[in-house]
Amino acid sequence: MKKVSLLLTCLMLGVGLSFAQQNLCTIKISTDKKGRRSVLLAGANAAQLLEKYKEEAEKKGIKLDLRSLEVYVWDGKKLNSYSLGWGTIFSGESPMATWKKKLSNVEAKINNDELSKAHKLGWDIVCIGEGTPAEVKETKETKEVKKGECSDTAKNHINLGVGFINNKQIDNAIKEFEAAIKESPSCALAYANLVSAHVLKKNYNIAVDNYLKGVEKAGDDGFLHITGAIAYTYKKDYDLALQALDKALAKGFRDKSVLEGKDLRNLFLKRKAEFCKIMDKYSVVIKGCI
Repeated sequence: MKKVSLLLTCLMLGVGLSFAQQNLCTIKISTDKKGRRSVLLAGANAAQLLEKYKEEAEKKGIKLDLRSLEVYVWDGKKLNSYSLGWGTIFSGESPMATWKKKLSNVEAKINNDELSKAHKLGWDIVCIGEGTPAEVKETKETKEVKKGECSDTAKNHINLGVGFINNKQIDNAIKEFEAAIKESPSCALAYANLVSAHVLKKNYNIAVDNYLKGVEKAGDDGFLHITGAIAYTYKKDYDLALQALDKALAKGFRDKSVLEGKDLRNLFLKRKAEFCKIMDKYSVVIKGCI
């Protein structure tokens, strides 16, 4: 499966939210900011991203002053800023309508350096994925998605889900991962993330059910299998956890931070000999097995 660098390539669990690799491309809206706001838009059409920004702010109970907003967009070469002049107050149309006119033809591209700067500056961020809706539609119609892979639209849903995870909105994340599966029924990454989200909510039976469904629909995938091993570990089904762990390594999973991490800790403690035997089978060296 082709890795999706701007989404999440190594989403892992953890009761303490070691769940997700830090992801710069997300939705981040400050709940305590007062006065003029700055927001970086990235990953799709700028007007639609701004509308998403407004929707997410309203969900958090944040009232945005759209007239005093400073919007930043990377166009592929430089960072551009947009704002509404005071003259728009007397135009008779709503600020959002004016913004849509201003940004309707603006493509907001993703640039990791600018995302990093925006995080450091404390700007709001709306980064949801790659491609405009028109490009996604074209891709969906012209490019066949192979089993285990995800359409661009599914990737966008996954990326939104990761943003919700980073903001500890697990229920919203689950909805996005389910939407990704509905869009791409054999998307392994969507199933893996859905398994992970349910483990975070301690819905271990549901997590295992989604793991099994994911294997059935998406096929063998190392990342999916490791989330299954973690789900089984929390469920205390250690035999099945070992089987899933073996399959994960067989498909190339090698992230030692996960293999040595707390999510598999009970499996290691309860079944150390078998755990280490699997590590040895695939020539994976971890501290506890030396």
